Amino acid sequence: MDQYIQQALAGDEKAICHITMMYKPRLLAKAYAYMKNKQDAEDIVQETFIKAFGALPQLKEPKYFATWLYKILIRESFLAMKKKKRTELLELEIMEQLQLLDQENSEDYSELHNAIESLKKDYQMAIVLHYFYDLAVFV
Repeated sequence: MDQYIQQALAGDEKAICHITMMYKPRLLAKAYAYMKNKQDAEDIVQETFIKAFGALPQLKEPKYFATWLYKILIRESFLAMKKKKRTELLELEIMEQLQLLDQENSEDYSELHNAIESLKKDYQMAIVLHYFYDLAVFV
């Protein structure tokens, strides 16, 4: 394995592919154990490989590559879980705000509320954050 690491350090794409194919199944299993979602696990594994190969010159001992790779995966998994939790909490708060708004001004805002609810979650969040929380929109 040290040979493939040295070749990957030299920029050999075949070595990078070999390393990726060798570790990907085990990393996917580990990421899935954390995320409980196949798509999220795949995203984390991809991000892990991007960060690992980007920082490969910093690896002091090639024999510890697997341990180093798993450490990156675990860090990425925890960051993703933290971000996902914040997003879920924000979505919940937005929905509560919409319900309160609906209760307070049911006649005045019922059409607006229905229109916002018909949008995709991302668009709902953008509209509510901009118009109800005065957050700026960046294009």
